[in-house]
Parts: sequence; C-alpha cells; structure tokens
Amino acid sequence: WRVIFRFIGSDIELVDYLDYH
Repeated sequence: WRVIFRFIGSDIELVDYLDYH
C-alpha cells in the first residue's frame, strides 16, 4: 500500500496511490 502527498493550496491531501493511479 503506497500513498502520495498532494499539495493543494495550503492544504495537504493524502491520496491512496493505487486509487490515484
């Protein structure tokens, strides 16, 4: 299970890498 951090504005969103990909 891998996750990536996406910087949106000043917020940080934790997204499941598998879902994102």
